[in-house]
Amino acid sequence: MVDQQISNNDCGISTVKTVYNILLKNVSREYIKDEMFFNQEGSRMSDLKTFFDNNGCESNLTLLDVNTTKNNTAYFKNLFPFIVPIKQKKELQFIVINGIKRGKLKVYDSNRAKTYYISLQKLKKLAYYSNKNIEQISLNQRLDSVINLELESYKIDKNKALRENDVTTLFNKLMYFGYYQENYPFSSKKLEKRFLEDLIFDQDLLAIPEHFKTLGLEKGEIKVKAPLVLSVKAKDKRPIVTPNYSLREESMYIKLLKGLKSDKNLWYIYVFTAIFTAGVTQLAVFINQILIDKVLPSFQINILILFILGVSVFQVFNIVLLLYKKFISIHLGNILDKYFLGTFDKKLNSFSIRFIQNFRRGDLTERLSDSRKLKDFFLRFFTRILVDIAVSIYALLLLLFIDWKLTGIVLIVMVLFYIWYRIMTPILKTIEMKRFASKANYFSTMIEKIEGIHVIKSLKIENVFSEKVNTNIDELIAIQTKERYYSIFNTAIVSIITFFAGLTILTLLSKDAILHQSITLGQIITFLALSSKIFGSLSRILTENSTLQENLVILKRYFDFNEKVKVQTTEKKITNVEIETVDFNHVGFEYLPDKPILSHVNINIGIGEKIKIEGKNGSGKSTFCKILALLYSPSKGTISINDVDIKLYDKSVIRNNVLLVSNEDALFNESLLYNLTFGKAVDNIKIIEMAKKVDFYEFIISNTEGLAYIISENGKNLSTGQRKKILLLRALLSEARIIMLDEILSGIDAQSKVVIEQTLMDSKKAFLIISHEASSHIKFDKTYVLDNGKLMLQ
Repeated sequence: MVDQQISNNDCGISTVKTVYNILLKNVSREYIKDEMFFNQEGSRMSDLKTFFDNNGCESNLTLLDVNTTKNNTAYFKNLFPFIVPIKQKKELQFIVINGIKRGKLKVYDSNRAKTYYISLQKLKKLAYYSNKNIEQISLNQRLDSVINLELESYKIDKNKALRENDVTTLFNKLMYFGYYQENYPFSSKKLEKRFLEDLIFDQDLLAIPEHFKTLGLEKGEIKVKAPLVLSVKAKDKRPIVTPNYSLREESMYIKLLKGLKSDKNLWYIYVFTAIFTAGVTQLAVFINQILIDKVLPSFQINILILFILGVSVFQVFNIVLLLYKKFISIHLGNILDKYFLGTFDKKLNSFSIRFIQNFRRGDLTERLSDSRKLKDFFLRFFTRILVDIAVSIYALLLLLFIDWKLTGIVLIVMVLFYIWYRIMTPILKTIEMKRFASKANYFSTMIEKIEGIHVIKSLKIENVFSEKVNTNIDELIAIQTKERYYSIFNTAIVSIITFFAGLTILTLLSKDAILHQSITLGQIITFLALSSKIFGSLSRILTENSTLQENLVILKRYFDFNEKVKVQTTEKKITNVEIETVDFNHVGFEYLPDKPILSHVNINIGIGEKIKIEGKNGSGKSTFCKILALLYSPSKGTISINDVDIKLYDKSVIRNNVLLVSNEDALFNESLLYNLTFGKAVDNIKIIEMAKKVDFYEFIISNTEGLAYIISENGKNLSTGQRKKILLLRALLSEARIIMLDEILSGIDAQSKVVIEQTLMDSKKAFLIISHEASSHIKFDKTYVLDNGKLMLQ
C-alpha cells in the first residue's frame, strides 16, 4: 500500500502513488514521475494538487484545525485521505493520513515505507506550519462556515462581531473558544454565551495563547499559521487512463534481461551451468553413503578400486564444470560492465539538462557507483541465490527417498525461514533506502567542500564544513549500526532455528537406527549432509538479506533513473541548414509551474549581428541563452530558424550552429589542443592565427609544450583571464554561426579586451554578448534589456 521513497527528491511522487493505492486506483509510479513536476528539492503541495486534479481526483487545500479537532472523528473522515507536509532533518516531506483508531491517526509514510499510528499532539509537532498567502488556499468558505455556525448558535450579531474584530482575529478567538469548550465544559449554554461574548467584545487578541493564532493579517493580506493539508477524493470509480504506461509494474529482472538483448543468452548459460554444477556437487554426499554401506562391508579390494575410479571420474567432471563456469563468468562480467556503465553514460548523453539538474551531485555519484555494484550482484550474489534455492529444492527431493517423514521437519524449517524472510525484508529495505540517502548527502557535502576548498580556506570556515561533514558521517554510522544490529539479530534467529532443527533430525534418525534398524549409518550421514546443505543455503539467503535488499534498492533506482521519452514523429527532419535568422515568438519559460522566468520574449537575430543583452542578476539572461542553445525547451511560444519552426529541424544540426560560452564551461585535464578542438581535425596554423586574435599567442609560445601543454582539472593551473581566453578561442574555432558570450569578456585585462572586441567586430558570425561591463570597441546592432521576464529593445 505504501510506495517507498527511492531518492531524496521523490517523496512527492511516492506520496501521490500511495494515495492512489489507498483510493484503489491503479496508476503507475513511472507515469507519476513523468507527469508531475519535481526538481532537486522535490515537489510542492501545489504540484501534487495539480496532478491529482488532472488525473481522476478532486483535491482541496485546507487548514488543519489542530486546536479543535480532538476526538472529532467526523472531521477527519471528511478529509481522508489527506496529505500533510512535515519537516524532517531540514527537509520538507509528506505523509498521508487515512484512518483513525482509538483517537490516533493512521499514517502512511513513504520515507519509512511503513504505516503506523500517531496522536494528534504528535502530528501537531511534526506538521510544517505554513505562512503563505491565504489566496492560495480555499479558506473563504471555511471561515464563513465557522463564523456563521458559531455566532448563529449563540444568536450573536455577526456584523457587530466583525466591527470589533477583523476576520482573522474573530476566527482565532472562535478556535480558542472551541478548544476551551471541548476541554473545559460549561455548566450551561448561558455561561457559554457569556464567555464567548466576553472573548469577542471585551478581550484583546493578546489574551489568546500564541498557538491558537492560526491566521494573521499583514499588510491587508491574510497569512496562514497552521498546517496546510491536501485532501484527495476520487471523482468516480472509473479507472484512470494513462496511455503508453503499463498498469502492472514489470519485474526489474525482466527489464534487465530485455536490456541485455542477445547477451542474456550468455547469462542463461551461466546460471544453468552454476545450478547444474551445484546439483552435481550435491551427489557427492552419496559417496560416503556408498563407501560405508556398500564398499567397506564387501571387504573386496576390486570393489574399492572400482569405487575410487568412479569417484575420480566424478571429481574430474566436477572440476571441468567449475572451470567452465569461471570461464563464462569472465565474459559475462565484461558484458555486464559494458551494459551497466555504458548505459549510465548513454543516459547522461540523452537526458535533458533540466532533468539531470533535478539530482544532486552526490545522488548522481552514488548512482554511478550503483552501476558498478550491479555487475557483481548479478554475477555473484543473485546467481548464488538462484543456486541456493535450486539446491534446496533438489536436496529436499533427495531426502524424500531416504525418509519422507523426517523430510517434513526440513520442510517446516523451510517455511519458518520463508516467514522470517518476509518479516525482515521490509525492515531491511527501509534501512537500505535511508543508507542510500545518507550516503548521497555525504557525497554531496564532500563534493561541495572539495570544489569550494579555496573559498573555504580563504574564509577560514573549515570547521563549519567539517561540522556538516561530521553530521553526515554520524547519520550514516547510525544507520549502518542499526542495520548491523538487525543483522546480528537475524543471524541469531536463523542459527537458533537451524540448531534445533538439526538436533531434532539427528535425534530422530539415531532413534530409528537404534530401536528399529530401519536406516543405515550411511543414510544417516547422507540425510544429515543434505539437510545441512538446505539449512546452509537458506541461512545464507537470510543472513545476506541486507545485501540482497541493498542491491534490489540499487536496481530499482537504476531503472527509476529515466526521463520521459517524447514520442518521436516519423516525419523526416531537416538536416541541411545554414542559419541566417533566428526568431523568438512570444517565448516563455518557467522552472516552477506558474512562476515564469521569461514571458512573451520576441527577438530577431541575423547572422553577422552584434547584440548586447543587459539585465540585473537573476533576470533570466542565462536562461534565455540556454533556450537559444537548445539546452532548455521553452514552456510557451515558438522559435523559428530561417522562418521555419525549429521543431522541423534535426536538433543536432542546430546545436552545431549555435554555441553558448559561459563561466560554467569546463576545461578538462587534457592538452590545450584537446580542450580547443576535442579531437577534431583543425589545422594548427589556424589555431595559432586565431590565438593571436584573442591575445593568447604569447601564452602558447611561453610554454615549451605549446599546444601539448596539459591543463589541470577545470583549469586550476590557469589565471581567470587565461581560462576565459581558452573558452573564447574554443568557440571561435567551432562551426557555430551564432555565439553567445555570457560574462566571458569580464575579468580580461584591458589590452586583451581591446584585441578581442575588435576580433568579434570583424567576425561574420553573430554574437550575443551578456556583460555588466561596457564594450567600447564593439558597435552593437541592437541592445536589449531583460527585466521581470520581458525583453525590451533599447
